[in-house]
Amino acid sequence: MLVQTSIQAYHEIKPTLGKRQKEILALFKENTALTDQEISRILRKPINCITPRRGELVKLGLVVRMAVVKSQYTNKNVSLWSLK
Repeated sequence: MLVQTSIQAYHEIKPTLGKRQKEILALFKENTALTDQEISRILRKPINCITPRRGELVKLGLVVRMAVVKSQYTNKNVSLWSLK
């Protein structure tokens, strides 16, 4: 569930975001939490196109790490991200 302050922050910063950043944020509105691999798979983009944009969203304070989980694809520990 999105907190009202998160929604307000999103609308304030949305005009300054790039296309890929907006795509990633839109996914988080539909999904509570995602790994970078899941974002990559859903958007059908290479992961090296996803992680920098998600990292920028973290720096902007819009996305946070929720937990560390085992990847269903690699069986390695990965970060689970969500909207702040």
